[in-house]
Amino acid sequence: MPTPSAREAEAFFFEASLNTYAGVEGERRGIRIVIPEFPNAKAWLYEAGGFRYVDKYFVSSSGGQESFGETVIWHGGNPIWFMQYRGYYPESVSPFLKSVLRAQYLAGFFWAGRGEPVVEKNGLYYRNEPVQNRFGFERFETEEKILQGGAQGEVLGRHYCAGFFLP
Repeated sequence: MPTPSAREAEAFFFEASLNTYAGVEGERRGIRIVIPEFPNAKAWLYEAGGFRYVDKYFVSSSGGQESFGETVIWHGGNPIWFMQYRGYYPESVSPFLKSVLRAQYLAGFFWAGRGEPVVEKNGLYYRNEPVQNRFGFERFETEEKILQGGAQGEVLGRHYCAGFFLP
């Protein structure tokens, strides 16, 4: 089975993301899975057209807001793309974050795996700042933040994300 192009994998990424974490409750076709080898992991699985997407993440067991994880896309049993992320967000900003991600994935434009550069809504401010112009699907690295009170407001949380396509 030939390796798909980065464009094909990117299209699958948007489809899978909209059917898992960033999707609308009740409309998602991805499934929550338990991985016995990773106690306390939260994970999503989505498969279609020979692709497999697994997003696995961990949240602080002390009730904190820290988290880390990875998203991997396989094709024909081989990993072809991945993203790792780490950071912290209070649960109260999760609906805003999901709406930012969902809008970007629906638009079909990859910006370092996360939301568009700037989004402001209901007093929350989202900023996605790629490192060294690395924002495309084939290689990216970024820091995203959610602030309250505008661009110079209080930082409520942030995530660092990086990944690349494995041709």
